[in-house]
Amino acid sequence: NVDGLALEVALWCRYCAGTGEDGRPFTVDDGQAERLTENARRAVHDPAAFLAMPDVFGPLASHRTFSVAFARAVEALYRDGVARTLASYIDGDRRDSG
Repeated sequence: NVDGLALEVALWCRYCAGTGEDGRPFTVDDGQAERLTENARRAVHDPAAFLAMPDVFGPLASHRTFSVAFARAVEALYRDGVARTLASYIDGDRRDSG
């Protein structure tokens, strides 16, 4: 499911931004944290910025279906929060399979 994969990457992007939903900063535990955090913070207004790391995502940024789903997921995470976005995805997945 492309939407599920895009949401997973969007969740990682949200983590890499280095701030909780309450705005408090935390340390991103990754060898490339500085670059990931910079691109994740840019992704709030330009989701393509996070996917524009070919050494991490390969050509994924050029796949329109994934890029659009990723942008929607990033927007939802910042607009609705993690718990609500996940619940919405799970509820939608149940409707699709049921």
